[in-house]
Amino acid sequence: EPVISSPPDGVDAPYRDETIIGMYRCLNWSFFDRNCLGTWERVWDNLTYTDLNQHTISMNTSSFSAYAAAEYACGNGICEAIYGEGCAECAEDCGECATNVTEPQPFPTIPPIPAIPPSAPTTGGDGGEGVVEPLTMSANSISVELHPGECINYTFSILNNRVSTVNASIIVQGQVWHFVKLEETQLSIPQKSVENVRMNICADTTTQAGIYTGELVVIYGNDTNKIPITVKVTLERERLLDVKVEPITPTVQAGENFKFQISVYNLGTTKKVDATTRYSIKSVDTDRLIAEREETMAIETTFSEQRQIKIPENTAEGKYTIEAIAYYDNLTASSLATFDVVVQPLVLILFWRVVTSIWTYLIIAMIPIAYYGYKYWQKRKKAKVAKARYIFPVDMKKLPKPGDRTVKVGIIAETQQPAYFDMEQLKMHLIAAGATGSGKSVSCQVIVEELLKKNIAVIAFDPTLQWTGFSRGCTDKHMLDLYPKFGLKPEDSRQFKTDVIVVDDPEYKIDDIRKYFRPGELVVFCINKLKGADLDKFVRNTMNSMFEIAWPEETKTKYCVLYDEVHRLLPKYGGAGGYVALERGAREFRKWGIALMLASQVLSDFRGAIRANIATEIQLRTKYTGDIRRVKMKYGTNYSRTIPKLTIGTGLVQNAEYNEGKPYFVNFRPLLHDTHRLSDDEIAEHQKLNDRIDAINTKIDELKKRKIAVKDIQTELELAVDKKKEGKLKMASTYLDSVENRIKNI
Repeated sequence: EPVISSPPDGVDAPYRDETIIGMYRCLNWSFFDRNCLGTWERVWDNLTYTDLNQHTISMNTSSFSAYAAAEYACGNGICEAIYGEGCAECAEDCGECATNVTEPQPFPTIPPIPAIPPSAPTTGGDGGEGVVEPLTMSANSISVELHPGECINYTFSILNNRVSTVNASIIVQGQVWHFVKLEETQLSIPQKSVENVRMNICADTTTQAGIYTGELVVIYGNDTNKIPITVKVTLERERLLDVKVEPITPTVQAGENFKFQISVYNLGTTKKVDATTRYSIKSVDTDRLIAEREETMAIETTFSEQRQIKIPENTAEGKYTIEAIAYYDNLTASSLATFDVVVQPLVLILFWRVVTSIWTYLIIAMIPIAYYGYKYWQKRKKAKVAKARYIFPVDMKKLPKPGDRTVKVGIIAETQQPAYFDMEQLKMHLIAAGATGSGKSVSCQVIVEELLKKNIAVIAFDPTLQWTGFSRGCTDKHMLDLYPKFGLKPEDSRQFKTDVIVVDDPEYKIDDIRKYFRPGELVVFCINKLKGADLDKFVRNTMNSMFEIAWPEETKTKYCVLYDEVHRLLPKYGGAGGYVALERGAREFRKWGIALMLASQVLSDFRGAIRANIATEIQLRTKYTGDIRRVKMKYGTNYSRTIPKLTIGTGLVQNAEYNEGKPYFVNFRPLLHDTHRLSDDEIAEHQKLNDRIDAINTKIDELKKRKIAVKDIQTELELAVDKKKEGKLKMASTYLDSVENRIKNI
């Protein structure tokens, strides 16, 4: 009988019964730690399919998480309620669900979930339930360490040992109460079931360093369970500084310039410091100072450049030192090196350097090495081209070049050649298509980041909320690990000014969309609450409102409008007027300098005016036969075979103006902004601030009609709006409080 999988360490027997293997999903998977922070739940058989002939098990997933296959041990005489067994699912083990419930056992093929202490049997209890403790907790204590302004998410589990539902309340007491925000304070835990308690623990930017204590109290009936909580707040590490000075030549003639290399390193957590460096040249024999100079430099991580100081003509022969001392605030660092001053004729000095230098002999030896190395390099280059995964005929001279009206989006696949897009081609519109997880949204977000840096105004209609992350800098370790490949540093991660507007009504009216086109800023309309016909209606109304405006004609790209997941508007998915409105936009937007950018899971389903008026197509990885067949018909079998095997973030790019119209492959660079969307609470806070700002503007208009000076109030309101766009919501709220009080007192 085949072995399904090998057991982990500590498990003696392999799996032997294929009929009881099932699929399990982690309720709280950490992609950063690669670990399950919650519990595993059984995915029931109506969602899974087991093929005993092929020895496989498969399922359709409805959420993005971690999944595992493990034995579903119904029939072993143990009612494993924590793994999904119950009266309905496994009557053979559970029976009346009152006498044979045992402690959950760990899965053999996945990391164990946090242990929940077993309940000891007793003859007492409420209703003869047979357990000492009605509720047991997966955590005995909670301890975290934070920097001011830092937040973490924490989860633990509560097991109901009773055969009846338990209603519980959760509160936080002590010094930590203002650090901890519970996702839920009231729980209803079904019999023999587990509920997760999720909390967000944050230290405010003004929190003082120290240790704060308290308790998390679970109240159920007349009973309570208490879990100690400790929050340690620590300050950032002290700034560090280092310096190194090296002579470029060990000998210098009196009256000539002494050249040296100076390197200053910022090793601390402060991103940028202004350091002053003093250079002193002294005689080793007499300690006499013969030259000195000082300079101030701005240092982010490393400052390394050549410098020179003239040696006075009357300087005596001998050995001298150069000392570099760098300092800022109360921190100093120094470095010392020696060199010789001679008064020999320069010709003799140069001749002696050539004869005695090891580099002379290395150069002589390198001539044959360079020749044969060049031959070997040519051979390797030909072999690399022959085995290339993506490169097909690409004429680099026929691709967009760097300039004021081009944006850098990544590199040409399997090269280090930067890849650029022409901004004026973008007003001829762009569509990116690919399967979920292929990087289609990322490719569009890279282009939008570059447009924002070029001061282009961008509006995004977002049904997934992923575009709300522009207001924060990138902290995703996977993204940051890709930075060096594209010539980026972690310091290049950045936020962009972002306004978030929630749309929950298909009749939502955008009176004049021009007020949302703000140079260098992104406005995100969150349309995740609109489905089907409502989404179609909103898109139709939005597009029609744009055609009611008398736009001036533009020769350059000035604005960008983006629709994500636009395939939802296709007629085959229930779309109607929204798709027709997009067709009209594709025909007419270019003359107004408006670039239309679409992200979709499919490309071949777009026909008519949209396909005819889109200049740039990006096809990312997909297994959709319609798109693969389209690529094969247009460009050939070599390209179509590659589409299902593309790596994440690599796309097939085609534009009639690039590469003589032939497609080529681009690796899109990693994102500079945060890859995670804003939380529902943060989005709700944005909406509250928007409502307050609208109300204040209405009152300001009333004050203007009364001829009351409001310039100072408007200035403070603008500060609040800017802080909101930067994601500093608490600071924005504080400014608005001040503005509202000033208006109230008028």
